[in-house]
Amino acid sequence: MKILEENLSNKFEEASAELTHFKKVLAYENIYNEKNFKLLSKYAPVIIFAIWEGVFKDFIMYYYSFCNRNTKFNEDMIMLTNIIEHNQIINERYTNFDTKKKLLMKIKNVFDNPQFNEERPHIDPTKFNKTNKFLENIKLRPINMEYKSEYANLARFRNSIAHWDMDNLTEVSMDDINRYSELVIKLMSDLEENILNVI
Repeated sequence: MKILEENLSNKFEEASAELTHFKKVLAYENIYNEKNFKLLSKYAPVIIFAIWEGVFKDFIMYYYSFCNRNTKFNEDMIMLTNIIEHNQIINERYTNFDTKKKLLMKIKNVFDNPQFNEERPHIDPTKFNKTNKFLENIKLRPINMEYKSEYANLARFRNSIAHWDMDNLTEVSMDDINRYSELVIKLMSDLEENILNVI
């Protein structure tokens, strides 16, 4: 549990520091070089969303790793052995020591094989509803609906720039950048709390 908490906390701090530094650079350019700010601010939603996407995938990978390594196998084996010993149906089918041992080996095999592939998940978090469905499938609480509208706005900006769809873009102000950065901080914090609560 401590390793999971440290991994989540370190990644959160790293991402928060990156966002803060990026905002400082933009604020400086906004004051001293309007042309630079106009260029950088246009790409800000892509960078801000990329930070969220990276943290999201790393947090899920840490969650997978924790789940795979914390089955408390010895305690579970004692419980399973007692169930097998006192279960009438099992005792009718598995009458001697060898058959019970084979059953336990099959059960052990389930515990030994990881529940999750520990690679970073292949999911596109630009889709709010798909992201929530993914979280529910892995037994985590979905992202709070209060974030949906702002999340969709940030994703729309990100997608327009990432796919060079400049016709549908409006200018990105320093207020927008601050708002989107705050959203990502809230999303990261919420996901960290979500994982720790489920664990």
